[in-house]
Amino acid sequence: MLTSAALTPSFKVPAKFPVGLDYGDAHLLIDLSERTITTAVFLESSNKITALEQYNYLPGTESVEKHIQDFLLTNDSVRKPYKATWICCSLPDAILFPEELHEFGLSENALNTICGNLHNSEVMTETIHPHGIVNVYRIPSGVYDLIASRFSEESCSHCYSVLLKSLKQRNDQEEAVMDLVFYPGRMMVALTINGKINLIQNISYNSSEEAIYYLLNVREQFSLDVNTLKVNLSGLLDSSSGLYDEICKYFFRADFAARPSEINYDAAFDEFPSHFFIPIFNLGLCVSLEVN
Repeated sequence: MLTSAALTPSFKVPAKFPVGLDYGDAHLLIDLSERTITTAVFLESSNKITALEQYNYLPGTESVEKHIQDFLLTNDSVRKPYKATWICCSLPDAILFPEELHEFGLSENALNTICGNLHNSEVMTETIHPHGIVNVYRIPSGVYDLIASRFSEESCSHCYSVLLKSLKQRNDQEEAVMDLVFYPGRMMVALTINGKINLIQNISYNSSEEAIYYLLNVREQFSLDVNTLKVNLSGLLDSSSGLYDEICKYFFRADFAARPSEINYDAAFDEFPSHFFIPIFNLGLCVSLEVN
């Protein structure tokens, strides 16, 4: 498979890309983040994710925008004639508004105030049902132009939207639940209390101590009881890492999340920790709900 010279594959499941794939039945899933790009193939007829590849940006190489553009233009699997392509932008600049309070001009100003002004970017909005929330996020203009010209703007979503759509409806009597999704040097934190979203945020960290400090602040801010708070861990977090040990030290009901049971998976995924690829599995679940 052709890849950008600035990227190196870290995971390929299965080891060889499927041969004889029916592209009329296949949907391409792409998750774009600051330091990783993940692709997967979802088969509509069998409701199944059949292949996955993940690439890491090498330290000290070019900008995030350049990496993403290079990948989308040169990666061989991306250029296949899929039935449809679905893209999740797992980039940090995003804020949520209640639908009734959303006004585009004001929300764009709020995004710039909170996340800083970023020139040469496009501001996107997405209403998340049934939560009644509007997600306002931005992506680099070069990436937006490429997505719009090659796949259509409608194919693009954001990691906040994908996570919230994939969360199962929770009973109002259920205890508070915190979902933590890990990327290299960053985690997405979503807090649900009594079935309602109370917090969703991307947090960058340089050490386990920084990550835990933030999580403990969330615990204090929302008066969470660590004896009853359920913490779902997913993404690139290893059970042998110091961060995992620290989370379990302070949050007694922390455990790795199970992959979505509503879709099927190639047997090769059973050889990997199921929580590793949940971000793109969640995208697959959203696609399944859309097309089936």
